Order: sequence, then C-alpha cells, then structure tokens
Amino acid sequence: MTQRDCYQPTHFRVVDFYYPSGKFHRAIFWVGNRVDASCQVLARYLKEDGELLFEVKPPFDEAKRRQLQTKFDGRLRWYEQRPGVIVDAAPQKKWFDLSTTEPPSRRWNNELWPRRYYYSQRTQRWFIPEYLREVQWFEDSEAHKRLSQAQRIRDAQSDWKMNQRRARVEKAWGDLADDPVASPIKIGSIESLLAEAKDCAAKGYYEAAHALYERALALVNQLLVNLPYCEEAQRKAAIRLQSECRLQLLAGPI
Repeated sequence: MTQRDCYQPTHFRVVDFYYPSGKFHRAIFWVGNRVDASCQVLARYLKEDGELLFEVKPPFDEAKRRQLQTKFDGRLRWYEQRPGVIVDAAPQKKWFDLSTTEPPSRRWNNELWPRRYYYSQRTQRWFIPEYLREVQWFEDSEAHKRLSQAQRIRDAQSDWKMNQRRARVEKAWGDLADDPVASPIKIGSIESLLAEAKDCAAKGYYEAAHALYERALALVNQLLVNLPYCEEAQRKAAIRLQSECRLQLLAGPI
C-alpha cells in the first residue's frame, strides 16, 4: 500500500463481545475497496474497526467473496474459543450496505443498534432481558421507526408501572409514619417492594429497580429508627432487608 492509497468501505457488520468479567465491547467489521490516487481498485479488504485483517486481489469473483467471509467467520471463532466469551454477531447474520444503512453513530444504548445482553451481579452471568429478546438490527428506515416507536411504548409502560409502584410505596410509607409499630404486614410490604425491584431488573428496567431499592432502604431505615425496641425476630428481619438493599445498591446495575 502506498501513502496515496485509501480505503473505501462498502459494507459493515456490528458484533458485540461479552466477557465473563462483566466487561464488553462492540466492534464494527468493514468490507470495502482499497483504491489508489486514480480511484483504481487495488484490493478488496476486511477490517475490524481500524485493524486490517485480510485482502484479496482482483479479479473479484464468488471465490474471493467467500475468502473474505471465511476470514470473518474465523475471526469470530477465535473470539468464541476464549472461555466464557459471548459473541453476538447480529440476529440477521448479514452484511449491511453503507449506501442504504447508516452504521451506529454511538457505541452503546443506541435505539437503532441496541446491545442485547446485560450482566447480572447476582448470578455473575450475562442474560437477555425479555423485552430485548425479539429486537433485531434493521437496515431500512421504516423498521428503524417501528423499533423507535416500540422503544417509546416500552418507556411509557415502564413510566406508568413506576408511577403505580411509587403510589404503593407512598401508601406503605404513610402507614409506617402513622403507626410506628413493627408488624409482619409492614415487614412484608418492604419485602414486596424488593420483589418488585427484582422483577424490574429481570425485565431490564434498571433505573426503576435502582429507585425501588433506594426507596426500600429508606423505608427499612425509618422502620429501624422508629422501632428500636421491637421484637427481636422482627428487628432481625428488618436488618436482613437493610443488608439486601445495600448489597444491591452497591452492586450497581443488575
């Protein structure tokens, strides 16, 4: 390659890698033409982000295309052979044409190219939240619009559910303030709140889960302050809930 040669990508693939440690990264693989100053095509190439992996020389035919695909598949197998690594190479398993599809402008949390796996601090495993199991990476604008609309609907549903949970929490808080006497029902209300937080986390509503854990911790702290002389069994139950709330909050995203 001379200094005047340049790379002109024509197709791309998005691939996400998830590691047992909880770390992850997204790579974009590119296929295109290497051309000289006169725009003559010198080679067809495969890149991973900015790293050149392979080139084929003209003439370009089906055999050369298969060579590039074989090198790409081999690269993914190299990642997959590393213990515990999950390789998510897009549900469609196809190359996207740059003339019709815009690649991700942001690495993560993009509504057009969302990452699908999340790491559970509790189980120390990666999982796909239920609402992301059917998500596809699309190439046409109409599908992008449908995905965006579906995301807005999910967000609205999450907000509505969060408001309902907040109303129940406020009622539980009011009950505790009105009658600061420990009882299995009030301990049970905090346990129910924690169950809802876990349910939110399992469905991928991480911000809602975090807010619920914070509220539950505030409730149990208030309970312990108001009830220093409650029955030993009830106090132990409250301390157990307090520890669970703190553990989940310290663990970060579920």
